Amino acid sequence: MNILLTNDDGINAGGIRALVRELATLGDLYVVAPDRERSGTGHSITVFEPILTQKIEINGVKSAWIVKGTPVDCVKLALGKLLSQKIDLVVSGINHGPNLGTDVLYSGTVSAAAEGVIMGVPAVAISLNSYQEEMDFSFPARFTRLFIKTVIRRGIDRNTMVNINIPALPPQEINGIRITRLGVRNYDNLFEERKDPRGNSYYWLGGGVRKEEQEEDSDVLALEEDYIECALSENLPAITIEEGEIYVLGDNRRPGASLDSRSFLSPVKLSDVLGRVEYVILPSLGKVD
Repeated sequence: MNILLTNDDGINAGGIRALVRELATLGDLYVVAPDRERSGTGHSITVFEPILTQKIEINGVKSAWIVKGTPVDCVKLALGKLLSQKIDLVVSGINHGPNLGTDVLYSGTVSAAAEGVIMGVPAVAISLNSYQEEMDFSFPARFTRLFIKTVIRRGIDRNTMVNINIPALPPQEINGIRITRLGVRNYDNLFEERKDPRGNSYYWLGGGVRKEEQEEDSDVLALEEDYIECALSENLPAITIEEGEIYVLGDNRRPGASLDSRSFLSPVKLSDVLGRVEYVILPSLGKVD
């Protein structure tokens, strides 16, 4: 399997480095990522200036490039020019901060994944729900690897994009996985005016997230309730994990389906996805081959 890995936090970000360590075990990994922080660039592309690239070496990676451009530039350039190999999956992340609701319209992380789908390659975007400077991305990276193992086993339609947000909590404190729809997420747009030495005005955009009423199956609510949330551009079966493998739950496709104790015959706790078996698949559904 050939995987293209990118992000919007830049080539040296902790999230993408954690994914390199995990995803290199799944197949041939290629990295094409921005030279620096490119958050909030959305689906923008570079058209009025050249896009500079630099090929680099990363342990465990077949080929890697730094791109002086947007996350979408990275995916377009990788799939259209830099890589002769057929890419089977685009992975974008792990983003430093969540991408929920209308965030996806601004997000370079999600837009990079969306560009993969536009160019005929299924994609996964992953974000961690924290803006803290020093974050441990090891659990989100391990979860991503397990998710992609399922994709490898079952296949994924090329028109499918999955946007995953993971709580910034120890695994034992996460309540489970929830399949969601995009919720409502708006901001108080506060512009702080300042003056340069010549008296010209310039502005800094700030403001926090507004508290909005959410539908039960919204991605915003799922993350607030400490679930890993998966918002799908196409219907995929709901997922759970057993013995370090993610399995698919038959017809349990509806958004809002919670993979926790309410969905199973036995209590379920997301204690350690790589350790003890604490997931129980409904007997009537069984494992997916």
